[in-house]
Amino acid sequence: MNLVTLLVNVLNYIGIVAFAASGAFKAFEKGLDVLGGVVLGSSVALAGGIIRDVLLGVFPPVNIVYLPYPATAITASIIAYMFYPFFSRFREVFL
Repeated sequence: MNLVTLLVNVLNYIGIVAFAASGAFKAFEKGLDVLGGVVLGSSVALAGGIIRDVLLGVFPPVNIVYLPYPATAITASIIAYMFYPFFSRFREVFL
């Protein structure tokens, strides 16, 4: 694996974690349960890549068939939902 491929993969995972956390945070704020947080966080995290692949004509979308992406989104959603009270104290720092 060369440096460019590694950089793209790392940035992709960072994006998945960030968007999964933002979806889970919003689910917590709206009063959804853990399942709602996982569904919303995962769909927010993976939807951008799915739309990109569909527009580029890549079928099936990589975010669906490459299992580490959904696993990362689900794990990040659960962690973000469970630790939302801790993360919310640092909201201004993260923004």
